[in-house]
Amino acid sequence: MIALRVAVLAVLLAAAGVARGQQDTAADVAPALRPAVAAYRAGDLGTAEAAFRSLAPHDADAEAWLGALLLDRGAEREGLRLIQHSADAGSPEGAHRLGLVYAQGSAGTPRNDAKAVALFEKAAAAGHARAQLNLGILYFRGQGVAPDLVQARAWLEQAAAGGDPQALYALGRALSETRDRPPPIRCERPTFIDEPPRKAMSLPACVTAWP
Repeated sequence: MIALRVAVLAVLLAAAGVARGQQDTAADVAPALRPAVAAYRAGDLGTAEAAFRSLAPHDADAEAWLGALLLDRGAEREGLRLIQHSADAGSPEGAHRLGLVYAQGSAGTPRNDAKAVALFEKAAAAGHARAQLNLGILYFRGQGVAPDLVQARAWLEQAAAGGDPQALYALGRALSETRDRPPPIRCERPTFIDEPPRKAMSLPACVTAWP
């Protein structure tokens, strides 16, 4: 059984190496957003902000990305306002970003794991891969929701189906840790990943926030 779990993990890690290139080209977002998201992920915040601002009046997902960028820059009030407005408009990206705010307790917002789970579920149901990943991890850890390995695996599998490297790794770790794992741990100080993984990865203690 141990050998089987190791083999599954090795296959998923190999797939993650291939999928990493997809994240680098922002292939996981709508075509209109890809230049701006690619600039954001590359650290070119000036170019990204200008592009997001031009798209945001007519694109709720762009509005959520702009809000996330502004949070990174410390403009918490405007950033949170944009993310909330985007989520209210039905944007999966907005729901995911607002879920991260509640999961982190950031932008002056008290941490609320239950609200984070509800927002991740809304975005995940719309096919948002990073929300599916975060939701799967929260179910696996029993954070903001009763631990449920069936739900955890289901959401992680959906996230991994698109080739998300972090989802592939999280799924592999979840499969390998399911047997004889310790009881779920509540994260008092959540750990977040703010960039696509470029080094050896580990299953996050809570949720991932890389762009």
